[in-house]
Amino acid sequence: MSLFNFRLKPVKQCALPGGEKKSVAWFWITDSEYFLKLDGVKLFENSRESRRKYPNQPQYLDYQYSRFLEDFFDILPFVAVPIPSDIFHYIDTADKQEHLAETLDMWYNGIADPTDEQEAIESDIRKLFWTGRLDAGFLVVRARCCFYRLGDIMRIQYDFRSVEEDGTPVWSAECGEYELPWQTFIDEVEDLLVRFFRDMDKQIDEAVELLKNDESYTAYEIVMKDGSVEHNNELGIDCLLKEHDRRKQRFWDILNAVKENIPDDPNDWEKIKKSVKFLLAASG
Repeated sequence: MSLFNFRLKPVKQCALPGGEKKSVAWFWITDSEYFLKLDGVKLFENSRESRRKYPNQPQYLDYQYSRFLEDFFDILPFVAVPIPSDIFHYIDTADKQEHLAETLDMWYNGIADPTDEQEAIESDIRKLFWTGRLDAGFLVVRARCCFYRLGDIMRIQYDFRSVEEDGTPVWSAECGEYELPWQTFIDEVEDLLVRFFRDMDKQIDEAVELLKNDESYTAYEIVMKDGSVEHNNELGIDCLLKEHDRRKQRFWDILNAVKENIPDDPNDWEKIKKSVKFLLAASG
């Protein structure tokens, strides 16, 4: 089984917005169940306890896969830059990362009027927390998944320890790390794009047929990552086909750029290390 797994729904079964006219815009027809497979662990798999509690709940996260792809490919160029081991030491487990975050919050929230230097320290450490982290802000439960390149190794760190008020675990995964060779990881990413756009080509064909033959469907808008909608004056079919080509080109361009060269490192690691050391010393 692949690292990245998804199953697109038939277009008519996708969660399509609209009243009399349902939208088959590109974002909406990526409606999918998806998960990451890390040996015996599946990230974004709903727990058995949760599925027993909610009989109609799907096994895996049910959402538009476009959101995962956009978030993942946004961080991929940064993930490709190796993180120094002496920096990673501070966050090499989920528990260490959480402890550092709590320490930072206690320190910074205790400052009534922070100086520019104190604000810079807080900002540096926040950058460390977000390095390689997959944005899951659209979820209301904990689902922290981070990708760290350590030389020729990719480490995936996850923390899915989220429970409901009655103690029901949300996810089947809990907390841990998983490693694979960097090149294997990149091969998995490439395989993901091949499979996804093979399946999306079929989705597009199905959507085009609906637009041609059923006036209850439309596709005049482009759904942005933040959920906002841009309306397009082109014919629905033209709009859909152009967006499909644009998305395909963007994701492949990002991957190919990462394969060809390690991107420039955007982080001042020495400054970040200095900030972390200051925080730990100041917090005793």
